[in-house]
Amino acid sequence: GPFFADLVSEVERQAAQRGKVVLFGSTGYDPAAEQAMLQTFRDRRVGAALVIGPTPSIGPASVEHGALNVIRFGSSQEVVPVGISQRAATRAAAEHLLGHGAERMAAIFGPTAHGVFNVRYRGWRDATGYSPEQNKQLVRRAVYSFQGGYDTTIELFCQPKVPDALFVSNDTQAIGALSALHRLGMAVPGDVPVASIDSTELSPFLVPALTSVRQPTDLIAQAALDIVDGRLAS
Repeated sequence: GPFFADLVSEVERQAAQRGKVVLFGSTGYDPAAEQAMLQTFRDRRVGAALVIGPTPSIGPASVEHGALNVIRFGSSQEVVPVGISQRAATRAAAEHLLGHGAERMAAIFGPTAHGVFNVRYRGWRDATGYSPEQNKQLVRRAVYSFQGGYDTTIELFCQPKVPDALFVSNDTQAIGALSALHRLGMAVPGDVPVASIDSTELSPFLVPALTSVRQPTDLIAQAALDIVDGRLAS
């Protein structure tokens, strides 16, 4: 997704300034591929791995993973999550929509396998206090993709009682959601205010621009690399 592309780019830039070489690998969340890649890094005497996403290599979905999860190789495989307070960020985004007068706010979250979306869901509940029945009507889990956001928005806004606001738990799905609302002839923010989390480089250039809580990739990358260098206590 766009946020992780921005984050990886920032890690590479800051690592180069520290005289480090960054090796990249993508596993598609395949546990066997993850373990094989981590073992390859160990065999090549890599100092640490910065892991993105829900991965069995660093624990189940119930674990609160960071935007980056630092694994320092050595006698023990310690995992240190680095990121913003996801619950507080979601609460702030939902409260922003409530401030626009939303009374029937829909929400789209990524899959439960991505632990961060479970944390963001709790932040949304903190802000809305909706009943279980309202949640059933207004909350959806969707594939973490542009298409997932698009398809789910179409479903939500084709109900007999249309939501009056939309929170999307990441910019990737939110881009698909904006396209779906345009397809349905609904103006943003006039008809439906929308808010998200990530605030990627794309966000201000979308039409309309996407309101989104920023995850500071520069600070996240800096903190992760400081942990790798032993400059920041874990």
